Amino acid sequence: MVVLLGLLGLQALLVPLIGCADEPGPERTTGLGIASLSPAMTTIVRDLGAGDRLVGRTPWCRGVDDLPVVGALDGVDAEVLVGLRPGVVVHQPPAAGTDPVLLALRERVGFTIVGGRLDGSDDVIAAIDALSAAGIGDDSLVARHRTAMERVRSAAAESRDDARSVLVLFALDPFAAAGRETYLDEVVRAAGGRNVTTRPGWIELSVEEVVGLHPEVVLLVSSDVSAVDTLGAIPWTVPPAVVALDGAEALEPSTRMPDLVERVESLLAGAGM
Repeated sequence: MVVLLGLLGLQALLVPLIGCADEPGPERTTGLGIASLSPAMTTIVRDLGAGDRLVGRTPWCRGVDDLPVVGALDGVDAEVLVGLRPGVVVHQPPAAGTDPVLLALRERVGFTIVGGRLDGSDDVIAAIDALSAAGIGDDSLVARHRTAMERVRSAAAESRDDARSVLVLFALDPFAAAGRETYLDEVVRAAGGRNVTTRPGWIELSVEEVVGLHPEVVLLVSSDVSAVDTLGAIPWTVPPAVVALDGAEALEPSTRMPDLVERVESLLAGAGM
């Protein structure tokens, strides 16, 4: 649930990638530990082949359960971070900008801060480039994932006359939808669908608004299978096809977006697209 709440604030993560001139350069960070304050950035680091350099994580990072928790989007555990003395800290800055505590710790410990908004393929590509510039990642994996993300971006930009309308919901009480200019909107477009919502960002909808959108397909991003039954109880004018997308990876924009596009494409095909 904490992850879903974090999603609602994703549209506010409009801070550019951190890369100040006075930060330690790649030569000081190569071979040093990486502490992550973002589950999505942890996934990207692992996919680029640098998972063995991770020394700290958030409570929601996957595949690194043996590492100490150094914080999350809303703050950092200064004592733990200082004890780890990482060479790089990766994060997604909140709407207010980079945590002043983190900036102060950078001066004390001397690590590089890498990260920024993650709300679509462009941002993931920028994160890949920033990590690579900091000496993080295998060159072949960097190139492979960058190319895959570029394909997602290209597919999402294509216009399809046969695209059916899709409503993307990630919560039902209240109804919460992925609007335009979100990474799930981009995933749906890349998979050949059309997001039925017109508002940008992560939005809350009433039952009346949900019905009034007249979606042909409802894509429910949830691990709760019973939630599908809840959607069946809505007084639709014309009942849409309902498909469910499970998995925590669906709730974070990362280098897993190409795989997510394939999964959504398969779900929409099964729904008659």
